Amino acid sequence: MKQFIPTLKFSFMALLAGGFLFLTSCSEDTTTPTADPVASFTADKTSGTTPLIVTFTNSSSGATRYEWDFGDGSSSTSNAPSHTFSNTSTSSARSFTVTLRAFNADGKSSTTSKTINVEVATTPPTKKEIIAAGPWRITGIKQFDGTTTTDVYFQMDDCDKDDIYSFQANGSWTNEEGATKCDSNDPTIIDSGTWTLSSDGTVFKVDDEEWTFVNPLTPSAMKISFDDTDANGNKVRATIDFVR
Repeated sequence: MKQFIPTLKFSFMALLAGGFLFLTSCSEDTTTPTADPVASFTADKTSGTTPLIVTFTNSSSGATRYEWDFGDGSSSTSNAPSHTFSNTSTSSARSFTVTLRAFNADGKSSTTSKTINVEVATTPPTKKEIIAAGPWRITGIKQFDGTTTTDVYFQMDDCDKDDIYSFQANGSWTNEEGATKCDSNDPTIIDSGTWTLSSDGTVFKVDDEEWTFVNPLTPSAMKISFDDTDANGNKVRATIDFVR
């Protein structure tokens, strides 16, 4: 590793007068250090019934980049995001700690947090509310070609197994990097699109794929299946296990 050795640079004009060399001027690096960031934000509401949509106002100073953690597994790099907090319980309230981390151009950071309280659901949640209540992670993927079952999840790298899947109440979905990236240059948002649920709650459509529920949907588990094509172009039936 090269060692960086700072040097003092002089700007001068020399005059020869009476046998003497006079140094007429010199300048030093007077670059102003980047100010330390100070993270700060407000929320338009800090409590309410589920689903609770909260809009955040970013009042940080000295920052050029932001990372939001909403306390439910979801995150954002927007300047001032809105987020939907959900509580599928009918017996107890839930509290979410929202954390903002602000970075300046030199990579220095500052962190601040606030708590969002979401009251109990007054009625049992609908399937759509359960799906959108928080992020999911995949714990199993299998493909069946009519003869052989292939465990796709077993073949995946660990850095892909912790990815986060969120289905927002507004009909959008995102696939985000989890705690571990396969490549440090990978984007935070891997993929995104739209989703809908049929009026009878049986067909879960994600972009152009129609998913069906294999097991009854619960607030903590979801198993779906759909027709797919494997790497060899063969038609297969795929199943995916999601958990919270």
